[in-house]
Amino acid sequence: RQPDRRQGSLKDPHAQANLVQGLAIATYAEFYFTFGQLFDLIAMALGFAALIIAASKRNDPPSWAATHHEFTLRTVAIAGAIWIVTAGVGAIPLIGGIVAFPVKVALLGWVGLRSGFAILRARDRAPMPRPRSFFL
Repeated sequence: RQPDRRQGSLKDPHAQANLVQGLAIATYAEFYFTFGQLFDLIAMALGFAALIIAASKRNDPPSWAATHHEFTLRTVAIAGAIWIVTAGVGAIPLIGGIVAFPVKVALLGWVGLRSGFAILRARDRAPMPRPRSFFL
């Protein structure tokens, strides 16, 4: 029996690539636009979901989808590491907020740009040109 590859089905590589990119955007938008421990936990759960899906699918065919999952893994992991360091710096009295706020704004823009670019490439079922790159 052939696997279900209908467009929109979560078994469709196109839908999977868009799902992990959407989760990446939602993770950092949630961190940035909401406040409180409950929302932070939700954002972390979204990030872990993106990581788990991308890691489990990054070696699956088709090859164009694998590049998207690798790209998402790098986006979420790098942004998560920067977010943790920034949160630590943000806890420093007087200067923390001054340093942390612009870094978090830039990070949200970086994640949005990378994920938006990947969604456009996934729409055309095109591989990511440099999935292991820090930039696009």
